[in-house]
Amino acid sequence: MPVPHTNEAVYALSGDGRRWVAKRESDMGFEALLAEALGWLLARAVGAPVPDAAICVSGAQRTWLSACVQGVLHWSASHAQRVANLESAGAVLALDAWLMNEARHARNILVEPGSPSSVHLWAIDWDEALAGHVSDFVERGLLCPSVHNHARGLPVSGLAPGARRTAQRVAAWAPKELASRVSAACEVAREERVAELTTALQARAGALPDIVEDYLQALESLG
Repeated sequence: MPVPHTNEAVYALSGDGRRWVAKRESDMGFEALLAEALGWLLARAVGAPVPDAAICVSGAQRTWLSACVQGVLHWSASHAQRVANLESAGAVLALDAWLMNEARHARNILVEPGSPSSVHLWAIDWDEALAGHVSDFVERGLLCPSVHNHARGLPVSGLAPGARRTAQRVAAWAPKELASRVSAACEVAREERVAELTTALQARAGALPDIVEDYLQALESLG
């Protein structure tokens, strides 16, 4: 069954009856698969709110699975004063800045209602992060991502402390902490340029506090 408004994605059920959003490598390309795997692994490492994920391998075909979060809405500015997980949601901004993800638009932010006065944000869809395209990612160096396709109306001032703290933690990571996750993501996508991608990510990690400051300033300008 196709997923509404999500290109090339379908719903799938696992043997335990759990519902997933499935994206086939043959539809989205190995670069997008790499970006999804890398984004998810690093998100879990920094505490960013992302749904469970899995890989389904059938012969040569690989499919990225993202667990469905039930009862969610897409982002709108009307939720800005009700976000309960500002710290972890702020980590999403730092990770987007690190991976050069310029597609954090409203449909890639899920809003899960909690109490009548609170909502929980989830980040989905890392497939457009430039880190999946190793040569292009290396070429961009330490540049800040564009915010031209970013969701409007986010509570940036509330998210900023979590983004800054995440950037500081990432900048202090030991190289092996990053290398193991990059290696795992590259294995999923069958990307051989592990060392090249690791080096580029490590360089951006060291500069991430400054990159995040520029990114936050750009987001503030969106209103």
